Amino acid sequence: MLQFKIANCAAERQGAFRLLYANYLRQGLGEPNPYEMRVTPFHLLDATTTFVAKLQHEVVATLTLVADGELGLPLEAMYGPEVQRRRSRVVPIAEVSCLADRRKSPSRFLGTFMTLSKLMAQYARRQGVDELLAAVHPRHAWFYRRYLGFEKFAGLAQCPHVQGKPAVGLRLSLPQFARHNRAVYDMYFAEHLPESMFARQGMSVEERCFYMEVCRDIAPVAASELADPSVVKMPC
Repeated sequence: MLQFKIANCAAERQGAFRLLYANYLRQGLGEPNPYEMRVTPFHLLDATTTFVAKLQHEVVATLTLVADGELGLPLEAMYGPEVQRRRSRVVPIAEVSCLADRRKSPSRFLGTFMTLSKLMAQYARRQGVDELLAAVHPRHAWFYRRYLGFEKFAGLAQCPHVQGKPAVGLRLSLPQFARHNRAVYDMYFAEHLPESMFARQGMSVEERCFYMEVCRDIAPVAASELADPSVVKMPC
């Protein structure tokens, strides 16, 4: 039976980063690296939370929620003005990113992702997030709109995070969409998940320092933003 949870230990986070690497490499969305992990500077922030589905001790699916913080949001590389307009409305925003699933069966993927999304959405609301943003490939946008209640807020752009592949910007207003799509709203919120599922344990000093070095090795331009120690609040 699958276990859905926040990644709260080094093994779970590493499992998520390795799965993400394998998925992105297989789909031509990333470059090989000797660590065989996909880690970004955003993963090192306290405002970022990684969610996983585990089968026994193996991570088989993952997604990440990046709350608006010191580095902003990843999709601002494409949609800076559009994100700033949403931020200027004084609505707390966060980005859903880094989706990966080990299984290739569409039915298994759908069920797993829906449950992970429910955990993520309820966690986001508990953190005061009102609006979720996502940059997705145009051919996947229908899935987010039909099954997850997202709507378009920004047009076609090249995504620098995935080898310049196309993306569109999507948004989901968590407090408002109940009256527009009650079925999807109930999918997220009708069942209140147990309090224990929202427990969160951050990285240790050693783990965060290790991933800072990984970021500097595999994405030196992006990792240059970590030069300011106040960003990650670590003495590395």
